Amino acid sequence: ITCIQFEKKSAQLWVGSYDYGLHALDINTGKWRSYGMEANHPRRMHSSLITDLSLDAIGNLWVATHSGGLLKLDASGSSQDGINYKIDSGLPDNNISSLATDTKGNTWFSSYKGLTCVNKDGRVIKHFENRNGLPYENYNSRLQITSDGCLITAVRNGFVRFHPDSVTYTTEPYPVVITA
Repeated sequence: ITCIQFEKKSAQLWVGSYDYGLHALDINTGKWRSYGMEANHPRRMHSSLITDLSLDAIGNLWVATHSGGLLKLDASGSSQDGINYKIDSGLPDNNISSLATDTKGNTWFSSYKGLTCVNKDGRVIKHFENRNGLPYENYNSRLQITSDGCLITAVRNGFVRFHPDSVTYTTEPYPVVITA
């Protein structure tokens, strides 16, 4: 078992594991459901290597995986179908280490490519890496958000703590290249 998350409203205990996928225990009935990997199904989990789980304010369960990106599910457990977010949908990396949901309803994750924030629709709205102020690029430790909105994560020989709203940066526009 790599992570657990309890969804109070529907009494679901979510359990993530490395190699055995995602499981949900309905506390009221005592019944288990398993969510295995179905890499070719567009609305199912694309990796059984679960690294973290996080609930957002509107009842979504975000599932972080190693090599399969993020999966957003209805936390009530009513369906195995969800929405996958990967590199091809705008994420910087498919290897997600840790998740945390902020007070604005956004979900943050750490990866080998830095710290990234996605909105409730899975669209990347902020990405921080060593090129725009973070001291490292590889973030594979637990990610926490304080009550005042600061992000904290462990790094080699210490930790990084910053408030994302206090950092201003601009990204260089990508050059337009037309090929024949």
